[in-house]
Amino acid sequence: DAYAAWNISEQFKLTMGQFRSPFLASSQRDENELFFLDRTVLAHLWSTRDQGVMLSGQYDMLGWWLAAQNGLDGVGDDTADSVQDDVSAWNLEANLVAGPFSAEGSYAAHDDGFGALLGLTEGPSIYALAAGFMFVPDRWEAAIRYEDLDDDDSTTVLTLGINYYAVGHDAKWGFNYAVLDSDDSSLEIG
Repeated sequence: DAYAAWNISEQFKLTMGQFRSPFLASSQRDENELFFLDRTVLAHLWSTRDQGVMLSGQYDMLGWWLAAQNGLDGVGDDTADSVQDDVSAWNLEANLVAGPFSAEGSYAAHDDGFGALLGLTEGPSIYALAAGFMFVPDRWEAAIRYEDLDDDDSTTVLTLGINYYAVGHDAKWGFNYAVLDSDDSSLEIG
């Protein structure tokens, strides 16, 4: 990444340059701070870096981002006749931490242009739900995550995880077990 950021006020910040696409908060997390060993499929789709400008802010517990970036094709050619010129998406996310319990959910709807980039017949509406419980304070955590990829093969992913935090997220052990279910039997694991 190479960017410059200016604090406009206590609640507003302007960023210009190359940075992570701010479409999903879960795609913004550093790898060492992930709840599971890997990102959700949705977060993988949006954990790209691109050139652009972003206005962001924080007010109490509410954080937000608004960005205009180069785009998925990476060439910045608005005159090219390609599916990438007509891609749009929106999302909704929520996170909760209450004592030893944590939960998060994300939902993103993509148009047919985005679906075509993924080789799908229509734009997917992908969602992921996760919950965790710290059963030994600051040391042991159990977690579960469910993802529905809304693809042509009705693919879902269920991930079970357990984390041991030796020194917070800086030194931890994690074990995950994932089951991928799909109408395409060549994709199934677990």
